[in-house]
Amino acid sequence: MSSRRETILAALLARINAATSVTALMRGRESDDFRLLPNELPAVVIEKQRDSAKAENDNSIRTLEIEVAIYTANDDPAADTLNQTTVAAVLAIKSDLPGVRIREGATTWEDIPAEQPILRTSVEFAIGYRTDFNSIL
Repeated sequence: MSSRRETILAALLARINAATSVTALMRGRESDDFRLLPNELPAVVIEKQRDSAKAENDNSIRTLEIEVAIYTANDDPAADTLNQTTVAAVLAIKSDLPGVRIREGATTWEDIPAEQPILRTSVEFAIGYRTDFNSIL
């Protein structure tokens, strides 16, 4: 049986995959040597940042913090559309998963020098959900 957190992350991947035409959709942590090749663009990487819990009666009120990084060619005219579509897909999982709340946080942009310059757009989200006390299911 999957944890509630894994169910949420799987729903995110499915929603983004259905809504966008990204070449690569990944989950995980970026390392310092993380690189995308030009033929892998556009790409989306979902990174778990933190999962916190506080007790309330017989429940745990949890907040899963994630970062969704969207990589596009720096000169791609469709980059803004992909960014908006990806953010909308993340926010739409509320309809797939009852009881899930999503709050969009900061958005940052970074130019990554490469043979083909890459634009990395990063959007933070806080996803609230409940589980039984001392359980992740």
